[in-house]
Amino acid sequence: ANGVLLAPVTQLMGGRARSVVANCVAVMAVGYFFQAALRSSSSGWLEMLPGPSQTYLFVGMAMCLSVFQYSLSTSITAESTRIVPKDMKGTLIGMEHGIFSAARILTPSIGITILTSAGSGALYAACGGVFISVLAGWVAVGARFLPPATPQETYIAKKDG
Repeated sequence: ANGVLLAPVTQLMGGRARSVVANCVAVMAVGYFFQAALRSSSSGWLEMLPGPSQTYLFVGMAMCLSVFQYSLSTSITAESTRIVPKDMKGTLIGMEHGIFSAARILTPSIGITILTSAGSGALYAACGGVFISVLAGWVAVGARFLPPATPQETYIAKKDG
């Protein structure tokens, strides 16, 4: 999957881990807001499709978003391991996996609460809102905490751009 899927998506999203993170988060936000619009009762777009087509659309969107989510998590790990000392990489990866696991434990119950109380459109909108918040935080404070790009990264970005 890495050679066939990750490399092309990484190049499409900017090549450098920082760009990939920002761009994947933006794609995820747009994808979830698009699903929220589709599921909105006021738009009525999905009601025009027969049941099986709605299922295929849902599965297709989920698969598409998962590609960007996979690239996002891989890029986060690549960037964070690049900026910590070598003797702290194991600790960092352990902490990252702990955070990812906590998210996988906590978010389903939050999602189910939103789904049962407000519907799937609101759930998608909430997911999009989370990604927009993350993107705003990444853009606003990410540069302050991340070291400047290495000369090699700058060279690669200029060569590819």
